[in-house]
Amino acid sequence: MIIASDEMLARALNGNPHLKQLRIFINGICSGVLGRMDRSSIELNVRRANTSVQLRTILEENHHSFLIGEHRAHERPRDTAGHVAQALKQASREATILLYAPKLDRHLEAMAEFADRVFCIYDMQRAGLSQVPCSSG
Repeated sequence: MIIASDEMLARALNGNPHLKQLRIFINGICSGVLGRMDRSSIELNVRRANTSVQLRTILEENHHSFLIGEHRAHERPRDTAGHVAQALKQASREATILLYAPKLDRHLEAMAEFADRVFCIYDMQRAGLSQVPCSSG
């Protein structure tokens, strides 16, 4: 799971030669990343999943080794987040899955419990921070 700006993820995808063969990108009604991607140099199969049932179907039918899913804030019951997270976890046994979101919301918080790793990447100036507190040990 990665929490970052749309611009940052698009730059990372566009600038990584290993991702030129990106096979599948799953998003809902709208995407903040697809319009920023260099589609001329990346092979991309876009699938739309507007419901958790559609997402589970896409994951069950998947035969690609790398998937990116884009999460946008939803007004769904929180309990569906657990079902989606379990479906992603199951699919991750056969493929690398990167679940991307531009910001953390209550659904992602619930799904983070099932994630192997969670990364939050942000621009310190845009976030209004001058220094990131860190702990040692």
